[in-house]
Amino acid sequence: MNSVETKHVKAFKAEKLRPEEIIQSYLEGWIGDMFGTRDKKQHNGMFILTNERACFYRKGVLGEVFETIPISNITSIETLSNLGHRTLRLHTSNDEMSFKTFETKELFDQTHAAIEELRQRPSPLSQETKPCPDCAESVKVAARKCRFCGYEFGEESVPVEVKAETAKTDTTTSEAYVSLEQIEKPEQLSSAPQSDQDDGKEKQKKFIGIGCLAFVGLGILFTAVGSGDGDGNGAASQRSKPAAETMANAAESPEEKKARELKEYADQLEREIESMQDGNRMTDMPDNMSQISAQIVLMSVRAILYKDRPRHESEDVKKLEREFIRLSTQYQRDAFPKLRKAYADELDKIGWESDIDVAAIGSGNRILRFTAGAFAANRNIKTAHDALKDMPSMLRFREVRYEWYRGSSWQGYDYDTALADGDWAHLGSYGWIKFD
Repeated sequence: MNSVETKHVKAFKAEKLRPEEIIQSYLEGWIGDMFGTRDKKQHNGMFILTNERACFYRKGVLGEVFETIPISNITSIETLSNLGHRTLRLHTSNDEMSFKTFETKELFDQTHAAIEELRQRPSPLSQETKPCPDCAESVKVAARKCRFCGYEFGEESVPVEVKAETAKTDTTTSEAYVSLEQIEKPEQLSSAPQSDQDDGKEKQKKFIGIGCLAFVGLGILFTAVGSGDGDGNGAASQRSKPAAETMANAAESPEEKKARELKEYADQLEREIESMQDGNRMTDMPDNMSQISAQIVLMSVRAILYKDRPRHESEDVKKLEREFIRLSTQYQRDAFPKLRKAYADELDKIGWESDIDVAAIGSGNRILRFTAGAFAANRNIKTAHDALKDMPSMLRFREVRYEWYRGSSWQGYDYDTALADGDWAHLGSYGWIKFD
């Protein structure tokens, strides 16, 4: 039994699956870290296992993230599990892929077992050897370096099959602009595509910029937001500028440039205001962690739009700004209590098999409460809280409590600096940054 076949899996089948490949299993989750930068940024997508490769794939509106490791290159596998998620870490001789997921233990274990089974298959090349011309020891035919003396073989000694496996890289291009409504779930900010390859591990990452909204983000939380398949509440799309327009912009005077940038900013405000005026509510309750994170980033990116505004004295634009702030604040006050409840509900589902009850309680769901016999021990409280990382702060909880039975005394963590739901702020490298 597999996870739900998302659009990422469908796109993988259409664009990446080789003729001889068969998909064995797939899981929904993410790679990277919440506060990661560059190639460590968080990306949400699918872990896809075929009979030849372990892949991570995410298909965005204007780009994709694609990493693969040939099964034959995997040297060891780690699996980790805690309150928040499960981790599958695949190691090669000098690289690794670390995938995290909220999928069920059954699906996770099935995928792990399938990888181990595939690793046990004898490879056609694994039984063949060749002599080292320097020390005369036998090494595998696919080896580029002798493990006994360090002699490096020339490319002519490497079989064509090995060259083909390690040289395969999908080349793509990235668009320069994307709107709030196009952003795909927590993860996408960067200005250029990247591609690197280590030990046969293919990496091909396309990153989407967000026009004027460049911001140091949280890796999923993130740097761009998206609602390609979620609750959009975003603006109309911007498009990459034609070469002729780019050349015209380069020739404009400083006054013309300032006027153009102000008009573009005002147009963006109008689109956002229009999208929020039509039912300014988070109408659908998020039903997974990705949707919760996407909503957090959406609110941050709206704040970034105003933070990075051009300097101006236009009364008409100031009027648009006031309405934009009013509607954005109203949206936040409605959304945060719902997001906190949705987050607690998701943790409660995960904790069920470990007899851990999780609930968001109090006015505005500002308290996150965990109940389990395990929390009679302080070390279990610390372990559980470390697993939460920064999400309680991101969701503006004021307190996290741990009790070992309902109504018992409890221990917890206070978030004294938590912002009010209506406070306008954007996400930085260390959490929310409130506007002065």
